[in-house]
Amino acid sequence: MRLVVTCVALGLALPALALAQPQGSTVTVVQAEVPLDQPEVAVSGPIPGPLDISACSFAYRNQLNYLTFYPQNGFELMDDLHTNALGMEPLCAYEIGFYNLSGFETSVTVTIYENDAQDDPPGKVLAGPFHVDGLPVGLVRVTYYPLAGVVTPDVWMGVKFSAFRGCGLQLADPVQIGESHDIAYSKRFGYVNFGGVENGFLPANFVLALTSTSPPVPTADPTWGALKARYR
Repeated sequence: MRLVVTCVALGLALPALALAQPQGSTVTVVQAEVPLDQPEVAVSGPIPGPLDISACSFAYRNQLNYLTFYPQNGFELMDDLHTNALGMEPLCAYEIGFYNLSGFETSVTVTIYENDAQDDPPGKVLAGPFHVDGLPVGLVRVTYYPLAGVVTPDVWMGVKFSAFRGCGLQLADPVQIGESHDIAYSKRFGYVNFGGVENGFLPANFVLALTSTSPPVPTADPTWGALKARYR
């Protein structure tokens, strides 16, 4: 489903979470662009043989997209994802939605970084980087199953495109599964948003999703030997 951007001009309240960057940090205001409406092209990677996708569930999902995107100019952009993962869970798949108006195919690199509830700057890499080539021109939705890395309750999801102009993540809100603050992070600018939802601007949230699998829960009672080893 797509929302028109005119809702901001009318001053409607947007449900993104309040800004939550660490104290003392500044936020750079950046500009989104409104492209012509066009059909969406879906791109999906192969499902690896060992993976039972029925065991995968959404840890984070934001897909109520606007007819708007942020031109990243070849720089990585990271969004704060506060997921429903219960601790550290194996990553199943990632999904991104973006506009590529460069006139040429582009590649994308996706990386999942460590985060916390306060959205401190990105920490160590938890998954990736994952690289996909040959992505088409237009409005594109990409889903891939890397089967590597983990998802935790708080992550930064970074996306970088090879196309320098006219290419970037599509805006979306409200988040359907999980939470995200009205903030993103760029190594170029640091913390960024589009002017603040409290001022009537679009939220700095994007078409992103992560699925993961929960670690199996033991059903049998532990043996006495196992208990002694655990608490030794």
